[in-house]
Amino acid sequence: MEYMLVYPGRTKPVTSRRWEAVREGIEDYRILAALRQRLAGDGGPTLPDTARVCIKHLLEVSLPEMLDKSYAEMTRGLGRSVIDASNNDATIGAFRRELMGCVEAAAK
Repeated sequence: MEYMLVYPGRTKPVTSRRWEAVREGIEDYRILAALRQRLAGDGGPTLPDTARVCIKHLLEVSLPEMLDKSYAEMTRGLGRSVIDASNNDATIGAFRRELMGCVEAAAK
C-alpha cells in the first residue's frame, strides 16, 4: 500500500513524514554533491587540509558503510524492522552531524 506524500489540509497542503524524509534525502544529496565538487577543486578557494580529510572520510568511509549495510539488508530480504533498526534516527543523525562538520570545515 502506498501512502500519500502530501495530504490536503483545510487551508493548505500538509506534508507527511514520508515527504519530509524525501526532502531531507534530497538536501543531503545536494550537500554531498557540493562537497564532492569542492574536493575535486571547483576553482574556488583552496580547501583546507582538515576539510579535505573530513570530506574524503565522509565520501569514502562513512557514506559507503551506511549505504552498503542497508543494501545488504534489503538484498537479503530482511524485514523493514531490521532495516529501520540499522538506519535509525541515531545513525542518520550521526551521519548528518559528520556531513555538516565537513561543510563547516570547508567554509573556513
